[in-house]
Amino acid sequence: MAGSCAAQTLAQAFDILERDEPAAFAAMALQLAGLIVSCTVDGERFFVSGAGRPQVSGAAGAAVTVWVESNRRAIIRLIDGDIDVLGAVRARQLRLTADIALMVRISRAQRAFAEGAARARRIRPLLEALRDAS
Repeated sequence: MAGSCAAQTLAQAFDILERDEPAAFAAMALQLAGLIVSCTVDGERFFVSGAGRPQVSGAAGAAVTVWVESNRRAIIRLIDGDIDVLGAVRARQLRLTADIALMVRISRAQRAFAEGAARARRIRPLLEALRDAS
């Protein structure tokens, strides 16, 4: 994942969230349990595995269950709470392909992440770096 800004940022944010906001991390992990999410952010592709502790990697490792495509600006809006997953999909800022039940889980995972990120002060520099890369 060398040079992959969004993937590295997400992996670091997971680490911080797990330590600083364990309840939010646990809520997110519960929603991601058993999922393999293919993420494409501004053309950068990586995967989030919900097998055990959520992990970010450069390879799927198993069959993908959810596909997400977006850009850094939309991701920042989601994290900042300016838009929710459904709103981002409707505005065509987020492309989400999955079974409808999994879409609900992805939305809940995003909300848990965003709520934890809002409280975790150490995530703020990561978000600023992501904003600067936009």
